[in-house]
Amino acid sequence: MERGASLTTTAQSGIGKSTLINRAFGIDEAVQWLWFREQDNQRGMADIEKELVSPLNDRFVLHDSKGFEAADGNNYETVKGFITSRNKCQNVGDKLHAIW
Repeated sequence: MERGASLTTTAQSGIGKSTLINRAFGIDEAVQWLWFREQDNQRGMADIEKELVSPLNDRFVLHDSKGFEAADGNNYETVKGFITSRNKCQNVGDKLHAIW
């Protein structure tokens, strides 16, 4: 199967990135991250490197990022590194096509 468009979400913690992915693309796994955070009172358990494929449309590959927190530069560097590495990919299917 040919790879589809690759998208990532970025925003502050608790804003609803995982919920957006679930509602727009029907990906239950994004909601599992949300449930885990609420259950354990934790935020930002998403892994930007993990590929989430919509059962509604497998032409989209989504990446849910950990939320940004004030004075926490680690996640900024993770997201920046992910975007930079995807931009350097030779295969167009491996590139990042949109940031939401």
